[in-house]
Amino acid sequence: MKSTHKTSKIILYIVLAIIVLAIIAGSVYIITPGTTQEKYTTAPVSRMDLTEIVTATGEVAPDQQSVLAFDGAGLNGSGGTIASVNVTVGDHVTQGQILATFKSDILESGLEGAQADVAATQAQLATLEQGATPTNIAVYSQKVADAETAFSSSIHDVYLKIEDAIVNQTTSFFTNGVSVNPQINVPTQNTFTQNNINEERLVVSGDLNNWQNALTGNTSNQVTPQAETAASTTLADTRQFLSDLGSIMNYLNPGNSGFSQTTIDADRAAVTGAATEVTAAASEYTGALSGINEANSALNLDESSATPSTIAAQSAEIAKAQAEVSTDQSQIAHATLTAPFDGIITDVEPTVGEVFSAGVPAITVISGGPFKIGVGVPETDVAKLTVGDTASVTLSAYDASTTFPATITTIDPAETVVNGVNSYQVTLHFLNADPRILSGMTANVSIVTATDTDVIAVPISDIITDNSTTSGGVQTSVMVEGQSNGKPNGVFVKKPVVTGITGSNGYIEIKSGLSDGDIVAEF
Repeated sequence: MKSTHKTSKIILYIVLAIIVLAIIAGSVYIITPGTTQEKYTTAPVSRMDLTEIVTATGEVAPDQQSVLAFDGAGLNGSGGTIASVNVTVGDHVTQGQILATFKSDILESGLEGAQADVAATQAQLATLEQGATPTNIAVYSQKVADAETAFSSSIHDVYLKIEDAIVNQTTSFFTNGVSVNPQINVPTQNTFTQNNINEERLVVSGDLNNWQNALTGNTSNQVTPQAETAASTTLADTRQFLSDLGSIMNYLNPGNSGFSQTTIDADRAAVTGAATEVTAAASEYTGALSGINEANSALNLDESSATPSTIAAQSAEIAKAQAEVSTDQSQIAHATLTAPFDGIITDVEPTVGEVFSAGVPAITVISGGPFKIGVGVPETDVAKLTVGDTASVTLSAYDASTTFPATITTIDPAETVVNGVNSYQVTLHFLNADPRILSGMTANVSIVTATDTDVIAVPISDIITDNSTTSGGVQTSVMVEGQSNGKPNGVFVKKPVVTGITGSNGYIEIKSGLSDGDIVAEF
């Protein structure tokens, strides 16, 4: 019995010893935070060379692109007939080269008249400065008579041209066109436009009647003030009417009118033809009126003494005539398309003889130099880039082994937000012109931003990131296996590390915190 009691006490001591050891072991674990005996896949740290690369995808585009259109200034505002097209798609052009033109014979005639006016006013100034003579007075008096005869003939001729443009070329667009209730018979943009064009058609008919009445019965060479007023009013109203009618014709298409495109083109040509005829008539009338005014002015000047005020007034007339020359030259320039820079033609819309609208894209030019690429770079990578960095580019049209060198030329300072994500537009230019590079191709850009040699590195997935540090920063660490007697013991400790560049191979540089031979847990 005594022996049994002794044995029980021994067993009790053993159990107590085991409990104490367990408590001690647990205490050691508790007071050594960051350790664990979990099972991990491990690997020793590696030394290697790392290359950090920023990649992005974009689209190839020309460095410059210009879509050219004719300006309506000086061309009735709506367009005109194409006189020449001097290029085709694929042509190389130089800056200032004439690409296409509207017919501008009327404008050029007006320019010649304006230039003649400059010469005439300059001659009048010279005559004024010389003083009047009986011979000069007789010459200028005859010029006045000749100008009056020419003006009388012109005002009758211009009337017939305006009448033809309205009655013969545009009446078909109206029901009861020559009545007191004309009605446009083609679709218009809205009710206001419809009522306005009907009213304008009625006004022009009234203008023509007034003009005809002013001319009837006048057999002298002198034009009455009533006829001159009627002519000026009719010309102004007619040009406005044809401009508005041209806008209606440009609005038409087979879908909103029920007309064929051939019919629409023919109607547009008719209105443009009428507008051209009226412009020519207006130019003729203005020229004849200027002729009689200049003749009278020359006579008056010759009869006047050369005072400072008369000389100043004549000098002002010269400046006015010179301004008219500048205006006509500007209008002719609007009738011409020129290349804005050296480049290549990629699109040509107009053809010779076609009635082409102003403001419509006509010819497209792109620069012929090296192309550019625009890419969006995330904010996490943009700080790694600098203007002048070189890049290697592959194009989806070719295999990945075909590369093209490029360089960063601009980095936008403002972000672009797409789906709530900030990115920055980066522009690169190819370093060399290459016929294989075409606008619109998809480009894959790789930019080496940093390299390090013979550095300790671990897979990126091994890095543990902790955002809850007391300092408010981000702490990075790895799980390192401890050693006992020079051998791994299966106990892992979380060790803080300082990281460096991230390589394109999936490894990240460890600048401090690890040593050669350390074994880390892999995740």
